[in-house]
Amino acid sequence: MLSTKTRNTIIAGLVTLGLAGTAVAPAVSQAQAVDPGTHAALCETYRLTYELWNEAAETAFENLELDLSHYYSERAMEAYRAAQAEGCAWSSTIVHPKANLPVSSKVISKSKAVLAN
Repeated sequence: MLSTKTRNTIIAGLVTLGLAGTAVAPAVSQAQAVDPGTHAALCETYRLTYELWNEAAETAFENLELDLSHYYSERAMEAYRAAQAEGCAWSSTIVHPKANLPVSSKVISKSKAVLAN
């Protein structure tokens, strides 16, 4: 089985490839009418990117890899903000995006065990 760090690195690589596709979108200075299918595909890419980074952040947080968790959370927020700028409907359904992950009871018990040793 892959270690958490290896798994997160693979996820990060896949997400980066997904974001490479978004670079094809026209710049604001070259604003053009975007085909509805293209808009939908771009919004779906942002949603999947947000979810992948968010999942990676939660996993890193649960494993007490706080710097890594923060990095992943920032990448998730970048995808969220890009989706908002694009006008993606899903981004308006998220009331409070996870910029700072909540502390779960699992993490608290792990922290106590680490501090006890």
